[in-house]
Amino acid sequence: MKIRILSGKKGAPEGSGAAAQEPAAETHPGRIVIRRDLVTEDRYQRFRLIRWWEQEILANARVLVIGAGALGNEVLKNLALLGVGQIVLFDLDRIEDSNLTRSVLFRQSDVGRYKADAAAEEVSELNPDCHVVPIVGNINYDLGLGVIANADVVIGCLDNIEARFRLNRACYRLGKLFIDAGLDHLNGDVRVYHGADRPCYECGLNEYDRRTLEKQMSCLKLARAEGKGRAIPTVPTVSSIIAGLQVQIAVRHLHGLAIPSGRRLGMYGLSDVWFDNELLISDSCATHNWVDPIDANDIRELPLSAQTATCNDLLHYVEAELGTEATIQIEDRDLVIAFHCASCDESRPHFDLLGRASEEQARCPECGETRAPVLLPELKRDHPYGDKTLLEVGIPPAHVLVARNREGFEYRAFALAKDFSNYWKPRQKQSGS
Repeated sequence: MKIRILSGKKGAPEGSGAAAQEPAAETHPGRIVIRRDLVTEDRYQRFRLIRWWEQEILANARVLVIGAGALGNEVLKNLALLGVGQIVLFDLDRIEDSNLTRSVLFRQSDVGRYKADAAAEEVSELNPDCHVVPIVGNINYDLGLGVIANADVVIGCLDNIEARFRLNRACYRLGKLFIDAGLDHLNGDVRVYHGADRPCYECGLNEYDRRTLEKQMSCLKLARAEGKGRAIPTVPTVSSIIAGLQVQIAVRHLHGLAIPSGRRLGMYGLSDVWFDNELLISDSCATHNWVDPIDANDIRELPLSAQTATCNDLLHYVEAELGTEATIQIEDRDLVIAFHCASCDESRPHFDLLGRASEEQARCPECGETRAPVLLPELKRDHPYGDKTLLEVGIPPAHVLVARNREGFEYRAFALAKDFSNYWKPRQKQSGS
């Protein structure tokens, strides 16, 4: 069906009401004619011509974007043009010269700046309706589960296995839609993960992927001081195509339309061949077998911030609900509280996260041997870390933690809700609500 937009009637005397008496749309066989002068013109007017489109949904949407490289640039550009109301952007890296040929939001003057900061500024310039919060951080350690819990959709624009692995587990726990994508030369693909009864990213890891993940850690799971991984060549054309598909799936999800959950969609750029493969749940997937989902509606929000609240402050709230012997489980990260040297038979305090703590930090200052990290499996009373802030022991802002009572049968999820306002604004009130 064709849609034709016409200008107002010429020659109608002003104030005669001739235009008002004309119908806003006339139907003819096979087409709809719309009077342009009777259509409200604004930035999103063309979108509203789509029958099912609701711009208010996008204006109220919260989208978490992980990665601001070539793929992330295109995703952010699309979200800005669509008028998505709130975007939180996570990225750790700085802009290099080689980024300029593949990143639509970066300029020569941006080289050396953090990608998240530069991209957020450009998105705000593209569309002032978009509220963008750039976070310079490593999602493996700095992304609190509460940020994900309050997002409507998570779009992954990552280039490494470890970050995808951790983001996948976080989205799986909270039941959030995770739209992942990857680029390679002229090829690209999108993988859609959503729901505990559907396949996840870890289901598809092969032996090579797992070996790559293990190489990033020492035998004690301490971070190795190595350079960047192998750079994968890509071009801006494929990143534009794949990012467009990611955002289009997100828009459909926000509108309650069908999405290709549990499927991998992609293209081979040298032959222009598209594929659509079903993803399968793996019986050996540790995410499906060991990770307990958290219902976002059951999370108890506490007026605490990771930056100022101590471990004892958090325990105070938890014990009030679950009893004085309640413990807070550390299920999604390994907290290091000390290094122990077997040769010297001595332990020294060190608060960090396993994986972020380096081999150099673990080296014994006395004998030079690599000390073993002492891990903290749970937070509980009468430990020497009680007066440490949650951030000091490795708990990120806006995180969600699970606490259990003494018997272990009753458990609840608690969120550091005082941090939420640093990421998300209150939603706008819907018209007519």
